Amino acid sequence: MKFKSLLFVILVATLSGCAKDKNKLTDADKTFLNKTVDSIFELDQSVRLHFNVIDKKFGVNRGTFGKSEEFKRQYLDSLTYPLYQKSVDSIWSILKVNDSLNTKLLIDITKDYGFPNNKRLGVPRSKAYIIFTHAPNFYFKEVRELVEKEYNAGRIIEFKKEYILWHVNGRKGVPPMAGTKGEAIWPKPLDRENR
Repeated sequence: MKFKSLLFVILVATLSGCAKDKNKLTDADKTFLNKTVDSIFELDQSVRLHFNVIDKKFGVNRGTFGKSEEFKRQYLDSLTYPLYQKSVDSIWSILKVNDSLNTKLLIDITKDYGFPNNKRLGVPRSKAYIIFTHAPNFYFKEVRELVEKEYNAGRIIEFKKEYILWHVNGRKGVPPMAGTKGEAIWPKPLDRENR
C-alpha cells in the first residue's frame, strides 16, 4: 500500500513539474509559437486573397464576392454569373476547412501556452487574434470562454478580446477599434436627426 502511495506522489510530482507555466515562455517556446502563428496567419490570409483574384479575373470590383446574388447579377451576365459563383463557392469550401483547422490549432496552443500575443512573443504585431475572428460557429462557445479566461489572466488586451467577441457574438454592428493603450473603442451610432 505504501508503494502505491509513493508511486502516486511521484506521478503527481512529475506531472506537476511538466505542467507549462503559461505566463513564462522559453526562447524555444517563442520560436515555435512565432513560426506556428505566422504559418497559420499566412494560410488564413493567402486563401482569402483568392477572392480578389477571382474578382479581378471577372472584371468586377474588389469585394464583390461577398455581395448579394442580386448585386452580383448587376455586373455579370447570365452566362458569366454561374462561373463566377462556382469559383467563389470553391474558395468558401476551402476556407471552411481551413478556418476550422486553424481555430482548433490556436485553441490548443492557447490552452498549452496561453494566448500568443505580440508582447509575449517579442514581435511588433499580433496576428493570432485574427484567426479567432474567422472561427466557425461550432467553436464559438469554446473560443468565447477561452478568450475571457485569457483576458482575465492578462494575456490578451481588451481590443483583441472585444474584436474576437464581436465575431463570436454574430458580427452585429461595426467592430471595435483599438485605442492607444489597447482598449476597445466602439464607434458611436450616427445621430441622423441632429446633423
